[in-house]
Amino acid sequence: MGNYSPKTSSSPNERYVLGQTLELTLRLAPTATELQENEFVNPSTWLYIKLLEWELRHRHLPTATCIRGRALSVQQSIAQAMPFKQNNDDSVTLTHPSGSSAKVLLYGATVISWEVEGKERLFLSSKAKLDGTKAVRGGIPLVFPVFGKATEGPAAALPQHGFARTSTWELLGIKNDNDDVVAVQFGLEVENIDLEAQKQWPYKFGLIYTVELGKDTLKNTMEIRNDADAEDFDFQILFHSYLAVGDVSDVEVKGLEKVDYRDKTQGGKVLTQAAESEARLDITSETDRLYVAPSGTSTTVLEKDQAVVEVQRQNLKDVVVWNPWEKAPQNMGDFGPEDGWKRMICVEAGSVAEWHKLKKGDSWTGSQVLKALL
Repeated sequence: MGNYSPKTSSSPNERYVLGQTLELTLRLAPTATELQENEFVNPSTWLYIKLLEWELRHRHLPTATCIRGRALSVQQSIAQAMPFKQNNDDSVTLTHPSGSSAKVLLYGATVISWEVEGKERLFLSSKAKLDGTKAVRGGIPLVFPVFGKATEGPAAALPQHGFARTSTWELLGIKNDNDDVVAVQFGLEVENIDLEAQKQWPYKFGLIYTVELGKDTLKNTMEIRNDADAEDFDFQILFHSYLAVGDVSDVEVKGLEKVDYRDKTQGGKVLTQAAESEARLDITSETDRLYVAPSGTSTTVLEKDQAVVEVQRQNLKDVVVWNPWEKAPQNMGDFGPEDGWKRMICVEAGSVAEWHKLKKGDSWTGSQVLKALL
């Protein structure tokens, strides 16, 4: 099982609960010598213990029945040999029985691949840094607790888009409550971010990020907790999804008609998307728009008049549409190939037009669902 040393719990009850969990899990799971290296079952017991430890740190104390149930769940997952693999490059790969797959880095908890029917649905720059030296250019970077660069308030000290995409997340384990999807969870809290970020944004928080892979869907869910005893904090959240397309000049984005947007290519000028026959957004030049609170909950990307992917939002108010066009990538050292801008369109679900206030002890959850249509 490897060396595992749980953090010391602050109360005798918590120490008892974790001790019982360890005992039950070890007794119910097979030994590591029975398992093959890098298979899903090899780290499963350890992943489960990490999830329990996370819950204890966030004051979600399980009952004895819950402990036994979760330990049995580990045993059942092992028996079912769910398609989950922890790779040697600090990433995990999910594979659905249909053949669809997704790959997620621990760095930034960034989804860097999503394949459906043998076709890659996300754009990843050929020059993207995957070694943890900078945010990943492509896939689905996570933007938290600020979108862009704040000019005032506590988040003003943070770098653009915050620290979630440049922190190494904990792999919490499998979320196995739906036979139709394969899911994994990641966690980030104040102890996981670097000391500079802790000084810049001094709040006690917890993030649980769930990636769920279906036959033709990829769902991303973020739960944000304020674990402070006294302080509220403000945040913004966004899934910075780079969608792969054949040629962006053939792309239209549907579902944003009559919506006010802030055009960053015009200094943040507020405009309104046309309605009816001109409702679709054509990508014909550099595009960087924040659509504020569309009335619908989904946006569709079309290519040559055929719908290719739908972006559904759950408790996320806003949509960002971005393509750098031909000149901007020349100033990005990690954007490639040279004409890569033709092969991508960012349609990003988030809540970034305003700040969310999260009171002490409260939590917030929001999701996006990407659905492959072609």
